[in-house]
Amino acid sequence: MIQALLNKNDSKVYPIIFEDFYKNIPDICQREITQLIERYEIFKKDILSIGAGAAFEEYWFAKLGDNNLTMIDIDENHVLEESLKTIALKLPIIIDEKIINYYIGDFLKFEQQLFENKFDMLYYSSFTPDELRRGEIMARVRATGIQDEVNLNWPAKEQPLHPVVEKSLKFIKNKGFFILQSYCSGIDLQYNPAYVNNLREQLLNHGLQLIDIYCFIEAPAVNLFVAYKGSKEEAKDLYKKIKNKEITQFHGRAAISNRSKKIYSYY
Repeated sequence: MIQALLNKNDSKVYPIIFEDFYKNIPDICQREITQLIERYEIFKKDILSIGAGAAFEEYWFAKLGDNNLTMIDIDENHVLEESLKTIALKLPIIIDEKIINYYIGDFLKFEQQLFENKFDMLYYSSFTPDELRRGEIMARVRATGIQDEVNLNWPAKEQPLHPVVEKSLKFIKNKGFFILQSYCSGIDLQYNPAYVNNLREQLLNHGLQLIDIYCFIEAPAVNLFVAYKGSKEEAKDLYKKIKNKEITQFHGRAAISNRSKKIYSYY
């Protein structure tokens, strides 16, 4: 039964037991994810994480918020899939334990198997294609020496989100969240106001309101972006509820201090 499910339509989808996948989870990210859960009230939600990898952060979303996980990773080094195969083969036909569906491969291969407006939260953390694209754009600006009078290293007309990230926004339910943590090739938003303006517009095209941006105090180019799917009035109402639950740290896997400050808020 498991083998047929894995091979259906040449997709690689591994239904795995939560506790089996997370047997050796390192003790990191708990404090940071706790703050995200509490500020945005992420409890008993369906979460889609793209580029999840070993999914240390996702563990705490599931454990502390009783959230359900669907995860996708391209697994370019073929490390995850071997482990997932072993775990999936142990899954009985009927089980009461929490199950994770882990998709291995390019996100674009799985669009037809996922469902639009299905997930309460879409989560990205250090998504490699997005980071590489951002780095290439900034390198091009540095190499050409062409920049406008206001933005240091981000072209004024360039869209911030990678096309894959933008395409995946359609899977967010109304009143759901989009959370993206950038790390590598980050943007110091103080010197690149076009980035925030363009991101706000890009999100609005998909019915999302940019709610919060935080950065590391000691590394301002490391950012946390949060958006909410709903009307302007719904976003204002949300912000009134969450404004007293601030984020003081995020990411949890950084080698530097992750003490944080808010640099943008919706309301």
